[in-house]
Amino acid sequence: MERKHWLWVGVGVLTLAVVGKVSGLYSLSNEIEIETDAQVHKVDLLGFELRVYVKIKNPTSTSVRISFPFVKIIYQQSVVVNGTKKITESTLTSSQVSNATVLIGAKKETPLPNPIIIKGSWITLGMSAPSAVKEFRTNGKVNLVVRTRSEVTSLNKEIKQDQLITIGNGEEKA
Repeated sequence: MERKHWLWVGVGVLTLAVVGKVSGLYSLSNEIEIETDAQVHKVDLLGFELRVYVKIKNPTSTSVRISFPFVKIIYQQSVVVNGTKKITESTLTSSQVSNATVLIGAKKETPLPNPIIIKGSWITLGMSAPSAVKEFRTNGKVNLVVRTRSEVTSLNKEIKQDQLITIGNGEEKA
């Protein structure tokens, strides 16, 4: 009888240790941050090119491996539906998907070695978000959201960062 008792105590302690470790990793993933610096590299008659510089910050004392960041360019528009203001999002373009991972050392800030380059076409923009093209033609600029997404690979816990970027200089078009 005593042996069974110690077996159950051991199972209980092991369960608590596993739960503690998993919850510690989960809270660790809440501390990881992605910092983006999206820059307009080129705007011409065919479209635009953005360069997104990404830095991952790990303020914890544990090294983590995250998935290579995925970046989407989004146009947000306010619409009123039944008297309620809602924000709709249209994805205009995105980066290539990669199954690579990045190791982020404990208490380190790790920049990606190269910027993520994203190209957008005015034709695609006109088809997926015609109001964005209208805004650009009217105001000489359009505001877009650069959404960077990654996850801590051991937990499938998402890390997300949004940055607002303006394409154009704001000079009204005739």
